[in-house]
Amino acid sequence: MTERSPATQPEMTPLEQAVAEKFAGMSNAQIIRRMEWSADFSTDDEEYELTRRTRLGGLAWKYSGDLYRPKVEIYKPEGGEDE
Repeated sequence: MTERSPATQPEMTPLEQAVAEKFAGMSNAQIIRRMEWSADFSTDDEEYELTRRTRLGGLAWKYSGDLYRPKVEIYKPEGGEDE
């Protein structure tokens, strides 16, 4: 596996571009709020966009362990790999 510098980003596919455009006017905090308050966890696009954004910054995200009111937690992965 080759490493890329943060400044070098791969071209996005049409689907990736469409998702990025859908959330272009939203901050990470707004995306996270939508994910946390979704009643049925139908947040695939939000999850994909948050993953893309956090990876650009060398970070990752996960849901907390709270079954009834899960929260999104942003963290720096150990060893540079997503967990």
